[in-house]
Amino acid sequence: MKEVATRIIPQGYNELLLPEFYIDSPNIGAYFQPLVAHIKFEDIKVKEKNLEGEETLEDEDSEGFETKEEAYAEMRKQTQRLFSETKIDTPFLIMRWSLKS
Repeated sequence: MKEVATRIIPQGYNELLLPEFYIDSPNIGAYFQPLVAHIKFEDIKVKEKNLEGEETLEDEDSEGFETKEEAYAEMRKQTQRLFSETKIDTPFLIMRWSLKS
């Protein structure tokens, strides 16, 4: 059985957390209590800026979102994808039966 999660705490690069902290599955009410998972999305980050508001040159490729709001939106999107596509909120159970005569 895979790990089931009905409440996800998404975390971006450099410990970026959502203002609302977690996202609940549409199936959260199907369980006695929320099944919580902390999921890291290291590829979701905000571009670093110096005091003048210019991008720093630490990374040559300077990947990342321009604002925290854009990064938050991507974290929400990726978390919803876990619920809708990977079905992380639905248990998966394989049962094998052996009949002896």
